[in-house]
Parts: sequence; structure tokens; C-alpha cells
Amino acid sequence: MKDRTPWLDALKQHVESTTTEAHNSATRASAKPVNESSETLAQHTDKTDRSLPSDDKPPVRAALLRLFAKDRGWQSFFRSCCEMSTYRLIAQAWQLRDELQDRGHPYLVGEVEDALLGLVRELLPECVAAHWDAEWAHDLCKNALSRLAKHYAGLSAEEKDVLNLTAQDAWDERIVAAGLDNEPAAFRAALKGWEQAGLEAIKRARMKGGAV
Repeated sequence: MKDRTPWLDALKQHVESTTTEAHNSATRASAKPVNESSETLAQHTDKTDRSLPSDDKPPVRAALLRLFAKDRGWQSFFRSCCEMSTYRLIAQAWQLRDELQDRGHPYLVGEVEDALLGLVRELLPECVAAHWDAEWAHDLCKNALSRLAKHYAGLSAEEKDVLNLTAQDAWDERIVAAGLDNEPAAFRAALKGWEQAGLEAIKRARMKGGAV
């Protein structure tokens, strides 16, 4: 199985080069008045609520903005999670998903997570969760590699010889680009594509190996 670490190294180098900048941004954010981010979020959600269509099921981003505009408790909950970490925001996404479902708007938890990661970058760019989280990205990659490795381990020697993972190369580029651009939703989508390309390659190798 060919080495899949170059893009991880590139991402790690980028993260290391921006560590100081991210730290300074977080320091500046903590020095701001405590209610400044609340006012920014409130102004945006108030404005957005007036322009949102009354669809049966609006896009998840619109549904979240409507929720924050109508319920300041959820707005404060969102802000507090953003001020802690990406992990905290992701870990609590199920609560917002359940609340939206109770209001008649069912979404997958992954859809809510992606929307929240986008909203924090749009509405609260100085918060901790708006910065690229290398540990979060590393864990996603580690889990994808682990799942793929289990399938690879089941190949015979002949199947490993014919395994071709070049289809993953295009996804490698997308993963790196998403990381450099601080786009977590795009990063997760690209990583999913990368993993799927690997699984399909393993499936093809089984078919070819069996025919040898």
C-alpha cells in the first residue's frame, strides 16, 4: 500500500506556521469586551431572520440562523461552544440537531456540524473554533486511515500486488487545499472521497487478484 503521508506532512507544516498567528488572534479576541461577539451574532441573526423564507425545510444554515434569532438561549449556547474549541462545537451539534428536529426540521448530525463550522467562521471569526484545529483534522485522518487499513489487511499477497491507489491523488489535493483554506466541511468531504476511492481500489484489487 503506497505511502499516504505527504499531504499530512504538508498540512502539519501549514498548521505549525500559523500557530503564532492563531495564538495572537485568540489573545486579541479575549481582550475584547465580553459582549462584543454577542452583539455581532445578534445583529446578524436579527437581520437574517427578517429575510429568511418560510420553507417547510430550509437549508440547515438558514434553520440555525432562524433558531439563533428567535431563541437567545441557543444563540448564547452556540457562542459559548465556539469560544471553547472545535471539539466542543462538534460534540454539542446533536443538541442543536435535536432542537431543529423538534421544530419540524430534521437534518443529519453531520449536516448540522458542517453548518456550525461554517457559521462560526462567518459570524465569530475571532473565536477559538473559527481557527483551524490541527488535532481535530488529525483525528479525522487517523480514523479514515484506520478503517482503510483494516480492509487492506484482508487482501492476499496477489491482491496487494495489483492494488492501485492513484485514484486517491486528486482527493489528496482537495484535502490539502481545504486545510490551507480553513474549510473544515470541505476537508471532511474530501477526506470521505479519499477514503471511498481507497475502498473502491481495494475492491478492484480483490477482483483482479482473484482472476490472476
